Amino acid sequence: MAFTLVELLVVIAIIGILIALLLPAVQAAREAARRMECTNKIKQVVLSLQNYHDVHRSFPPGGIKNSGNEELMLWAISILPFIEQTAMFDNYNCTVATYDINNAKVLGKNGIVSAFLCPSDAPNQIVDKAASGWEEGMPLYNYVGCNGQNPYYTQAGIKGWMSEYTLPGTTTVIRHNGAVFGFFPPGDLNAGKGTVMASIIDGTSNTMAISEVISGKSWESTGTNKYDWRGTIYSNLFNTYSAHRPPNSSSVDECWISSAPYANGKPMIGIQNGPKDGDGNQYSIISARSRHSGGVNAGLVDGSVRFVSDTINIDAWRAAATTQGGETLSL
Repeated sequence: MAFTLVELLVVIAIIGILIALLLPAVQAAREAARRMECTNKIKQVVLSLQNYHDVHRSFPPGGIKNSGNEELMLWAISILPFIEQTAMFDNYNCTVATYDINNAKVLGKNGIVSAFLCPSDAPNQIVDKAASGWEEGMPLYNYVGCNGQNPYYTQAGIKGWMSEYTLPGTTTVIRHNGAVFGFFPPGDLNAGKGTVMASIIDGTSNTMAISEVISGKSWESTGTNKYDWRGTIYSNLFNTYSAHRPPNSSSVDECWISSAPYANGKPMIGIQNGPKDGDGNQYSIISARSRHSGGVNAGLVDGSVRFVSDTINIDAWRAAATTQGGETLSL
C-alpha cells in the first residue's frame, strides 16, 4: 500500500524536527572536541616553556628590540625548538628584525606553526604582500603570552608595559606587579634573562603564562579590516595579551602603531584607536578572547590549563596575570 501525500508530509516533518533537535547537539559536541584540542595545545605550549626554563634557567623574554626599535626576538620564536620546530628556529636570524625579508621567509606562510592555532577560530589569516611589503605572508596566531594587568603604552617613542595605571575617572592605581613575559627596552640586548620561576611568589599554580586571542581579521591593505595584527608572531605587543579587562570583554581592543614602517603611522582599523592621556602618551590594550562559548582557555605556569569564564571576578583575573602581586585570589 502506497503512502498518501499527507502521510509523506508528516514523515518529512518528523524527520525535519529530529534533525533540528540533533543539529545543535552535534555542533555542541564538535565544539567540545575543539575546546579539548585547544586545551591540549595550550598545555603543550606551557610545557615547552617549562622545558625552555630547564635549559636556560628562565622563561624567554616577551620581546627584545635593538637600538633602532626593531623587534629581534619574541617568546614564541624562542620556544620553537621545544615544539618540534628546530629547523625553523635554526634558520631564523635574531640579529635582524623579525619582519626582515629573510626572517619573513622562515616564519611566513610556508612555516605556519599549528601548535599556536586554536581549532575553534577562523582559518589562519595570512599577511598579504600589498599590506606588508614582504614577499612572504606572515601568519596570525591565537596563543599569546601574558604581559600582566596593565595597558601597553607609547611615550616619547619608548614602548613598554606601564608600571602603574590609574583607572580613568577614579583614583584607583593598578600596579604591574610583574608578569611572566617581560619586555626589554630598545637597545638593551644584554638585559639578561626572562622571568625566573623562583621569582613567581604568587605561585606557579596561580599565575597565567598564556591564553588566547582571536587572530587578526585581515592584513588587507584597504578596507575596514586593514592593519589588524592580533596574534602575529613578530610583534611583542600583538603576541601578548593584557588582563586589564576580562576575557571576551565587550570593550573593543585598542591599539596604535606610530613608528612601524609597514603601518605608515596609521591606527589599526577594526580595532579602536588607543586613547591618549594628557601628556600625549598612547595606550594599547589587547584582551584575551576566543571562539569558545563563555570564556577562554588559560595556561598556567605549573603546566595546568583552566577554562576561565567571561564572568570571572576582575580582581581574580588580574591577580592571575601577575607574578609578584601577593594576592590571595585564584582562578
